[in-house]
Amino acid sequence: MSNEYKNRSRVVYEATDDEEMRIGTLKAQTGWAIDEATAKNLLSQAKLKKALENEVPDSVEYKKINKALKELRTNWRELNYLKKATFWNPKPWDDDWKFMEHLIAMIQKVRGIQ
Repeated sequence: MSNEYKNRSRVVYEATDDEEMRIGTLKAQTGWAIDEATAKNLLSQAKLKKALENEVPDSVEYKKINKALKELRTNWRELNYLKKATFWNPKPWDDDWKFMEHLIAMIQKVRGIQ
């Protein structure tokens, strides 16, 4: 992620007084970051799968690559869950409203906004 992207995102966020617009901006920024991480994850998985083809099964190197591949798959599932959770939109009367407030606070903290 380039500094230019971060700086423009912060300007858009800070220039907005409407809280709902700010939340929309945070959701969009988070979605883009998740998409970027997912793309990198999938590229890494493809490279590891290709490397795995050249290794002898049950060799030390094969096991290392396979372990890394399993971790990437786990991360990929977590990224998919995070993407779904980011665009999830509970209402104040839902039981999950507090979770949404915590998610927003966490994203703001990561972005250095609050």
